[in-house]
Amino acid sequence: MDNIIKQVIESEYRAQKIINEVENESKQAVENLEKEIQKIRDEIFLSMMNRAASIKAEKLEQAKVKAEEILDQTRARTARMMQKLEENRGIWVQQLLDHVLR
Repeated sequence: MDNIIKQVIESEYRAQKIINEVENESKQAVENLEKEIQKIRDEIFLSMMNRAASIKAEKLEQAKVKAEEILDQTRARTARMMQKLEENRGIWVQQLLDHVLR
């Protein structure tokens, strides 16, 4: 009888040990999955941040090019206006004097 009780106790001990091992393995699997999910989230976030930075840089470059085009056009218009002024200054001064002296 003692032998049977001893075997039952040993069986219970082995069963509890197996249950504990399974629980530990389960906890470890959950932790590993959580780490993997976080790693994937971090990779996605980093990829999105890099893409956003790339788009921002591209848009800034486009804006810079457009601003330079506008400045060039403005300089060209100003130069044409100054040229017209110099070409017509004498005529305008003469017309003004003629008008005042009449």
